[in-house]
Amino acid sequence: MNLPLNLPLNLPLNLPLNLPVDLDEIQGNVTPGFATRRQAFVLLRFGEPAKAREWLAEVARGVAPARHAGVKDGALVNVAFSAAGLAQLGAPGVDHFPEEFRQGMAARAALLGDHDVERWEAGGTVDTEAHALVIVGARASRAFEAAVARERRRARAHGLAEVAVYLGEALDGALRKHEHFGYRDSASQPVLGGADADTRAGEFILGYPDEEGRPALAGPGWASNGSFLVFRRLRQHVAAFRATLAREAGAAGLTAEQLGAKLVGRWPSGATLAEPLPSRDPGIRNDTPPAIARADFESDPEGTRTPLFAHIRKAHPRALDAATPGRHRLLRRGIPYGPPLPAGAAKDDGQDRGLLFVAYQASIARQFEHIQRQWFNRPDFPAGVQPEPGADPLVGQPSGRHEVRLPTPRGHVAIGLDRFVTVTAGGYFFTPSIPALALLARPNLQITGDTRPMSYKAQDGKLSADAARLLGEFIHQQNPYPWQMELPMDLERPSNAEDVEKEGPGKHRDQANAFTVVDVTGDRERFMEGLFWYFGGKPRRMSKAIRIEYTYTADNKEYKQHLLIGYEGAGGGM
Repeated sequence: MNLPLNLPLNLPLNLPLNLPVDLDEIQGNVTPGFATRRQAFVLLRFGEPAKAREWLAEVARGVAPARHAGVKDGALVNVAFSAAGLAQLGAPGVDHFPEEFRQGMAARAALLGDHDVERWEAGGTVDTEAHALVIVGARASRAFEAAVARERRRARAHGLAEVAVYLGEALDGALRKHEHFGYRDSASQPVLGGADADTRAGEFILGYPDEEGRPALAGPGWASNGSFLVFRRLRQHVAAFRATLAREAGAAGLTAEQLGAKLVGRWPSGATLAEPLPSRDPGIRNDTPPAIARADFESDPEGTRTPLFAHIRKAHPRALDAATPGRHRLLRRGIPYGPPLPAGAAKDDGQDRGLLFVAYQASIARQFEHIQRQWFNRPDFPAGVQPEPGADPLVGQPSGRHEVRLPTPRGHVAIGLDRFVTVTAGGYFFTPSIPALALLARPNLQITGDTRPMSYKAQDGKLSADAARLLGEFIHQQNPYPWQMELPMDLERPSNAEDVEKEGPGKHRDQANAFTVVDVTGDRERFMEGLFWYFGGKPRRMSKAIRIEYTYTADNKEYKQHLLIGYEGAGGGM
């Protein structure tokens, strides 16, 4: 049962962090993530919409749900779509998606600080924008290569054109679990569900409560259990990074290794910084980087221990109340590409290497774009600090050479930095639920599907407790009378619902004068139109009613019905 409740709630809810998510509907790279040694990102453009839907029908049958993302054998496949791709498929309700997703990454280059997007390999122009992104993951090289070849072959057979194919592979040896600059990757990730949960699923998956207790609603009804995906191919200039450390360390009274730790905010092993700073990386125990808590940054307000410009502090400030850092986190699923630069090499070897960055979220604007625009790129974040800390030293996108201000015992020292990362491809995508993939693959898609804003699904044929609560909030807000209704315990909390489809004569009536008597004696047609409803053997006048559309499936056939909620007129209430 889908209840299209457009409910921006106005009250925080005391909901547990570990609310379960639907492991059979959510695609597996969203949560828990593929975590495979090898991954491929196949960016495609559609030809004929009908052929594209035929292609999707085949792909959808092999998409790995969250429940199967941890399998060790074989290959895993997920798929996501740009707004242009959804439009090509004829997806219903695309206009309900947020503006930033519909515009796409290239159109927002000025906001993100991206440069020369028209030169990107993929995603920088209308002609190079991908309609679909197929993600393939596997541990064994043989299974991986076979799966990538299969997906490329399948796409060609249905008239899809390849924009680009990017192959990523985890690094080995001393760089195991590290990225090309040499630092431990993904040392701090949000945890969804289970006893160790530290954030609510609605920050990353549509249809679940977020950190403020509000349901994440950002699309048509079929978008429930989906997530927005940001993809960026980041070329890392490792030789330039090493040269900068060697050049600038002396002015700060540090070694190159110490300066690198200050720029990143952790040692290469993932160990956190201490004061005084050790002469070399102290390492970590049990191969588990220690967590960083809010108190770690609160106790270091000037950035003496962990500089305010440090990458990990820019990415997740934690201690800044005004920044509400918990609302801007990302589920990162990236993987390195290209061969590592040999240890100790001071010159670039001409090889292309970097990170295939992938992040999932419920809001591209509030999460990825906010982090990139307001935290990474701005030299004055955090605000009110003098001197300004500087832009993020790794992934900030300054126009050229720039500086950060490093606190030292003798005052702040300017550290000159070059650009260490260049974006070469990118795009905004939406990762639908597995049932939604079947919807999008329907031949008659243009006239089917839930086009309304986000929906809530019943469990086991019954209205779930969360959906019942939201429905109660919805009913309360639409109550045209001054008294409080008495509803069951799970239908109690008021809200501020908008854009309600109203039925009957109360549709345009002033709610302050909702008891105006209308004589319909003998006018059966108007009576049956909904002005009066018949309960308990007698008619009751409805001043207002709301209609909620829902669907259900029986005997493999989908049916659409409406739930009408009426508000009684004169004679009711107190």
